[in-house]
Amino acid sequence: WLENERAMISGLLSESSNVFVHGGAGTGKSSMFERYGLEEGIGVTRCAGNSEAIPDDLFYEKGYEDGKVSYYAQGFMQAVELANRHGAWILVIEEGNLFSTQVMTAMHSMMDDIKSQMTKIGKLQLRKGCKLLIAMTGNLGYAGTEELTQALESRMFFYGKQKPSKEFVFANIWTEKVSLDVKEKFWKIVQKIESAS
Repeated sequence: WLENERAMISGLLSESSNVFVHGGAGTGKSSMFERYGLEEGIGVTRCAGNSEAIPDDLFYEKGYEDGKVSYYAQGFMQAVELANRHGAWILVIEEGNLFSTQVMTAMHSMMDDIKSQMTKIGKLQLRKGCKLLIAMTGNLGYAGTEELTQALESRMFFYGKQKPSKEFVFANIWTEKVSLDVKEKFWKIVQKIESAS
């Protein structure tokens, strides 16, 4: 964990808030929510942004069973149902700024304080006392990405995910079984190699 990341996620989840995490590929934008869920025993649903998605992709998929129309929960709808059942849930929408403006507009009411949405099969709403953190990830300014709508942007906390420094990695990520003495010796060797090149 980088400094304050865990506390940030806890705070956002307690308020059922939304966050947009931006940063380069491989910095752990999505995996930090999976890690938090694993540590806290909170479920995590991941879905991907898609430039060809339509608003219904966030809510339900229609199918037929025994000659009857059936609806299967998708993305946001599934996360709300799971949060209502388990008390807390995290929905990670990866590369959320690939969505078209039409899809982002459909997300406005699901990202407000009430976390509700009118769908073709009825109103979907987060129950009082239940918590749902919606985390959207993305790389800002990359080809194919869209600007977030102003209304969506106003409903989100923005967090820039950084790569951890080498000092942080050696101090925190290395296994605790390695003594501080050995870590310091190894760190000195790394510094000598870097200064020689």
